[in-house]
Amino acid sequence: HNTVVGFSSGGNTGIRTANSSSEIKNNVSLGWSTNISAASGSTKSNNIDSLSYGDPKFAYQSGGAWFEPSISQGYEGYIPVMGSALIDTGVDIGITDDFDSDPRPVGTTVDVGAYEFAVRIDIVEDGDINFLDFAKLASRWGNTNCQNDNWCDGTDLDMSDDVGVGDLEILTSYWLCDCFN
Repeated sequence: HNTVVGFSSGGNTGIRTANSSSEIKNNVSLGWSTNISAASGSTKSNNIDSLSYGDPKFAYQSGGAWFEPSISQGYEGYIPVMGSALIDTGVDIGITDDFDSDPRPVGTTVDVGAYEFAVRIDIVEDGDINFLDFAKLASRWGNTNCQNDNWCDGTDLDMSDDVGVGDLEILTSYWLCDCFN
């Protein structure tokens, strides 16, 4: 489980193995001349090594605020957000936490890359998805330009840059879940 993002075109490789019995699984390698290079006899599976705009979908954190970069900006901490091609597409290789020491898997199976998708729906961060979260979402209903406002204080759950029906659908899909215990 690695996320290796580079911005190089001079023969550099993101992930390389010289061992013929290596298994390369659950990695993201983007922006290199060669994203993943495996020795003859090695196997590669469940890796993302090409990118179309907006897929996989990432966010990065800076100063407590979440932003969605284009891959060419070079920010660190590429974390999958709702709708990412990285979510639940990995294979279990026995790793039980991600780069931030958060548990994995969250969902049906592990995510591809260094970070497991974190369900960021506990808006008030009290360990429950309940009326307190709903009240905060309702208080920001209809707000726009959320990217510049820490995703409208965490209420823009789908990171669409506004608080609306999509965010309410996400909140209600986790309503009263025991997601954090």
